[in-house]
Amino acid sequence: MNIGNTIRKLRINASKTQQEIADFLNVDRRTYAKWEEGITDVKSSLIPKIAEIFNVKISDLYNERKEIERKKNLDKNIIILVTDNDIVEKILNLVNDTSKK
Repeated sequence: MNIGNTIRKLRINASKTQQEIADFLNVDRRTYAKWEEGITDVKSSLIPKIAEIFNVKISDLYNERKEIERKKNLDKNIIILVTDNDIVEKILNLVNDTSKK
């Protein structure tokens, strides 16, 4: 099964060049380009590393789904840890109020 189209979409969504991904994988850019084009298959030993680079499950590499496109904004997410229960309650109320509009 070819994953070329999927890794091309993931790479573009991540705003990376073929050279950058090839460097991460320690392969020649032409080799990586052939994977995207479906000319050759990705080495199975590199599949987990590719999934890690793009922050997806290995199974996602084999499924062209819209969910993959949505993951392009992962770098814009933030996590805030709040330990004060009063503040947590206020945040939840604010979120609930905003979602009702």
